[in-house]
Order: sequence, then C-alpha cells, then structure tokens
Amino acid sequence: MLHLTVRCRSLPKTFGFGWRQEDKTAVLELDGRARNILSHLLRSDAPLSLDALTAHFHLTQRQVRYALQKADPWLRSQGMILCSNVQGDRWFELPTDERARLIR
Repeated sequence: MLHLTVRCRSLPKTFGFGWRQEDKTAVLELDGRARNILSHLLRSDAPLSLDALTAHFHLTQRQVRYALQKADPWLRSQGMILCSNVQGDRWFELPTDERARLIR
C-alpha cells in the first residue's frame, strides 16, 4: 500500500487534500485512483502512454493527469520522480527492489 506519515509542526495550506492532523502528525494518503495508477506504473517495465492508462482504468486523460498531480506531493516526499516525455508516456526509473518496496 502506498502510504506515508510525515511529522511536521504545521500543515502547509497548499496540501489541503489528503492531509489530516492527528496529534501533530500529518498523514499524506493517496486516493484510490492515484494509488492504482502509480501501482500500475511501478509494475510496468516499459513507459506507459497516457492513452494506455486511460484505456486500462476507463478514465479520461484529464482524470489520469489530475490523479498524477494529486500524487506529486507523495512522490516528492519519497524522492521519486515520475518521468514523462512529449508524447505523454510516463515511467519511473527505479531499481526492481525499490519498485517492490513501494508496491507492498
């Protein structure tokens, strides 16, 4: 499960979605759509086009893009970069063991 707990003193206003405060602990959770898309990308050895993602999840391109934008704070907190090109392909450049750790 893709989940991260971050300790901080105050919550940044820009991270209004997905954050909740419990005893001064901010928890950044991915919604189901973003989690499913990232999991699919992590399991793929080859870049996936935006069209392939929309067809696989039965979503519009805008819905896929929005889910990936929402996941960006979590990705940054993990030190991960979602690579892309001008054709709209997306992929992670991560070793297999790191992919497996993130997918659990």
